Amino acid sequence: MTGLEEFLSGTIRLSAPLILAALGEIVSQRSGVINISIEGMMLGGAFAGFAAGAATGSAGAGLLAAAAAGALLGCVFAFLCVVRNADQIVAGMGINIAMIGLTGALMFGGRWLVQFIASRRAGRPVIPRLFWYMSIVGSFMTLSYFLFSAKQDSVGVLQNLFPGFTAAYSLYKDIQHRGWNRDKDTPA
Repeated sequence: MTGLEEFLSGTIRLSAPLILAALGEIVSQRSGVINISIEGMMLGGAFAGFAAGAATGSAGAGLLAAAAAGALLGCVFAFLCVVRNADQIVAGMGINIAMIGLTGALMFGGRWLVQFIASRRAGRPVIPRLFWYMSIVGSFMTLSYFLFSAKQDSVGVLQNLFPGFTAAYSLYKDIQHRGWNRDKDTPA
């Protein structure tokens, strides 16, 4: 398979969730509901699915958690728009921004749980590579929250910019020192 064929194959495969979300939004739009919070619902569902799947080791549990998180966020959107008479676009943007900040904070904070579990299993202090991945993703998601929200808080930007670069540098040094498959080479 050539590089172009791999690229096109990956594009089609990875676009399936976005296509399904767009189809759901089309149905929603046809019924008169402007739900622009679909990205936030997908982000919340993806995080819940990742967390549940990683915690239980079960893809089914991850799928159920993702569906439950998406449904819960749909209920929040419906509550805001129907019961509280909020504007659909404002409520949708609020859910999107809140989910970017919340999943970034949970990813950034959840790395400590990953480090605790890895150290407990090894019986000594260790920093697994997932710690650095979660640090980078959490830092830059939280950074984007501070950059693109209405606050544009400079303290929040600086507070997340430095840890993100530090984690990226630490991951780079870890890969440079031990290679890509370091977790497979260490004894359990």
